[in-house]
Formats: sequence, C-alpha cells, structure tokens
Amino acid sequence: MSDVRNYSIEQLTEFSVNVLTKAGLTPENAEIITDSLIFADLRNVSSHGIVRLPTYIERVSAGIMNLQPEMNYISQRGATCLLDAENGFGQLAGYKAMKKTMELAKEYGIGMVAVRNSNHFGTASYFSMMALEEGLIGITMANASPAIAPLGTASPLLGTTP
Repeated sequence: MSDVRNYSIEQLTEFSVNVLTKAGLTPENAEIITDSLIFADLRNVSSHGIVRLPTYIERVSAGIMNLQPEMNYISQRGATCLLDAENGFGQLAGYKAMKKTMELAKEYGIGMVAVRNSNHFGTASYFSMMALEEGLIGITMANASPAIAPLGTASPLLGTTP
C-alpha cells in the first residue's frame, strides 16, 4: 500500500513559495512561478505542475539558472518587442512578456513579444489565459530542444513541443 496524501491548494502554494524563496527568488517571483505550477496541476497537466519544483531547484543549485535576472526589453518596433530573459525562470519571462504583449495590443490592436535566453516556462496556456482575463486573445508558443530525428535521418533535429 502506498501512502497517498492530499494537500490543499493553499498548502501547496505556501510550500512552493517557501521553497523558491529559500532558493533565492524574491517572494513576488516565487508567487508567479508557483501560480503557474498550480495552474497546470488544476488543469491535469501534472507534468508541468508542482512535480517540476525539484527539477527547478536542482537547476538553481547547479547554477544553471539566473535567480535575479533583470529581463530587459532590448528592442521594440511598433507592436513588436524582444525580451532578453537573461537565463532566468521561463515563467517569469513568459509573465513579463505577456504583460508587455497585452500593453502593446491595447495600444496597437495587436502585440507580439519574443523571448530569448530563457528556460522551461511551464504550461503555455497559463500565459494565454492572462490575456483572456483582460478581454484579449493570447497565443503562446515556444521552441524545444532537438529530441527526435526526422524520418530517414539519424540525428535529433525536431523538438516535441506542439
């Protein structure tokens, strides 16, 4: 028999925020990341939920991710913008990018922000739903590392992100 325990959303939220804050993130950034993880779990996308927390902490401990990136917009032309995430958490980059995208859309009727130098950002729909809450349509896309080889080839070239 396995020992299965159920935890409330509040308990999971508090736990995750505490873990991320102790790892060196600001409370505000820890809350954004936690919100996206809980969002995934509540929609049965558990592969992108709280289960990701240990992996993120391992990446932080290994010095792979920047805990305090400035994430600056390095260029903007009209309704388009480029955000340099400075190797920070993907959720923080996605959150900041969608906020800017919504601002641009309200000004120009459409907005697009590309992100570079980021990490795994979790469930893409989290960011699209941010736009929906503002009465906007949000489309979120991401690239993926090469994981599979195209038919007839030997080397991985294509990612598995839809």
